[in-house]
Amino acid sequence: MMKIDEALQIMQSSLDSLKESEVIKVSIKVTPELVLLGKGSPFDSLGFVTLMTEMEDRMSRLTGQDIFFNIMEVSNFNIDNPFLSAQAFGEYMISLV
Repeated sequence: MMKIDEALQIMQSSLDSLKESEVIKVSIKVTPELVLLGKGSPFDSLGFVTLMTEMEDRMSRLTGQDIFFNIMEVSNFNIDNPFLSAQAFGEYMISLV
């Protein structure tokens, strides 16, 4: 079973990879409070989508399952006031495996 530390590490590895390939310009440290989506997020829409795709790929390789994220399934996500923390998304990632 995946734990929150492992989910956050997948996020960090994905961000490090995106930085190395220059998809994102600055290094980003993953903390549970990191805003992935919403006010205060360091990502534009393309960066966010690329991050999600990178994490899906990594999780699929690690678990041997096809993993697809659906942001509308994230607990406590409100489309009218979009805000998504690394902690909340990590918990969602755990629920998929």
